[in-house]
Amino acid sequence: MEKKNYWDDIFLSKGIKDYYDSPPSPEILDIVKMMKSGSSVLDLGCGMGKSDILLSERGFDVTAVDFSEVAIKSLESECKRRNVKMDARVQDLCDFRFELEYDLIIAHGSLQFLARPCWTRLIGDMKNNTSESGLNLVAVFTDIIPTPDDMAKTMGDVFREGEIFQIYGDWEILSKESYVKEDEHPGGVRHRHPINKIIARKGFSTAKR
Repeated sequence: MEKKNYWDDIFLSKGIKDYYDSPPSPEILDIVKMMKSGSSVLDLGCGMGKSDILLSERGFDVTAVDFSEVAIKSLESECKRRNVKMDARVQDLCDFRFELEYDLIIAHGSLQFLARPCWTRLIGDMKNNTSESGLNLVAVFTDIIPTPDDMAKTMGDVFREGEIFQIYGDWEILSKESYVKEDEHPGGVRHRHPINKIIARKGFSTAKR
């Protein structure tokens, strides 16, 4: 319950209009150019789903999953306002089980809030349930900066620096980044988060070249 309340408070603090009207992550725009309209997308830990709104408006078939009812209700409301369709679900990612393959799977800033056994299983399932030549976009917190004290109770197991790149070593890595992001949480608390981000394509491992 404590973790749920933490995230509900985060999402309640966001200005809805400003959030949905702000630009999406640059990598989402890059991915849109690589994929055909109608491609299937799964966003695991979607938050309020700004990127999912854009993907739906561009003609993608989007399924968006998040732990927070506040986030999903906001996303559903924005879908209705913009007249776009999306499968938006409230679900704990550790309980998520695949029933379909997807052309794009996104896990952007969500996996490190899960325990290692959970995210290890989930990444394996993501890779197995990505269509041939499909993409995974993953961004995770790493261990080169300690977890802030006020987030310790909500954090799961962060990744070792470079670990996510190794996990996708059997795919074609289209881009990878390591950087530190600064942000501000409710109450004016500022954090520094070390991040590894990757876009990888299935079916084009270096061994096959």
